[in-house]
Amino acid sequence: WVQVAEPVWFVLLRSRDRANGPLSVLQAETQCSVVVDRSSSRVRVAGTAQQAERAQAWLWRMHEDCDTMQVWLGPHVKSPDLLVTEAEANSLEVHVELQRQRGGGCVARVQGITWEVQRVVGVLRAAASSSPARTGSTAATPNPLELSDKSGCSSKSTSSSGGRRGRES
Repeated sequence: WVQVAEPVWFVLLRSRDRANGPLSVLQAETQCSVVVDRSSSRVRVAGTAQQAERAQAWLWRMHEDCDTMQVWLGPHVKSPDLLVTEAEANSLEVHVELQRQRGGGCVARVQGITWEVQRVVGVLRAAASSSPARTGSTAATPNPLELSDKSGCSSKSTSSSGGRRGRES
């Protein structure tokens, strides 16, 4: 098994059933059999040593084309779950997770192919800014989070090599 960055894993996982999706392209270009683990950010690559090397290089290039961004959706945003569901339905190249915050509101973590991540983040920001502002509140409104994490590493990563964390036994 080869560990991959979460954005890469989400894109490959969501494209399993698409004939022209990234997983099919990876298999066609490298002539490898590739299986995406459904529960962990890893893939199994089967082929000759040269084919496996090409597959790892392909995965690394894909990692470079992926990104993770976060967007603050304040407590005034109605139905953030619906926003996330619609965002994912309109793009197979992203995965969005909501992290509820104490005191209300949530952070939407968007992962996937960079241009799609940017598009979805734009949609979420527009929805957040078009929601009616709270009136009579003395609480400070948090600034939108616009953090970009090109590493794509999950918290369990132990390598500084970005998303590709090596082979497991």
